[in-house]
Amino acid sequence: MGRDVVSQAGQELGISLLAVALFGPATHVAIREGSEAWAWISAAAFLASSLLAAWWLWRQL
Repeated sequence: MGRDVVSQAGQELGISLLAVALFGPATHVAIREGSEAWAWISAAAFLASSLLAAWWLWRQL
C-alpha cells in the first residue's frame, strides 16, 4: 500500500515537472517569435504548472 502512494505521488510530480519543462521553453520561443497571444498562453500554462509543482512539493513536507 505504501508503494502505491509513493508511486502515485511520483507520477503527479513527474507530470507537473514535465509541464514546467515543456512550457518554459515554449514561452521563450513565443516571445522571441513575436506571437503575443501564444506567449500569454504559454506563460499562463508555465505559471500554472510551476505553481502545481510547488504546491505538490509543499504538500509533501
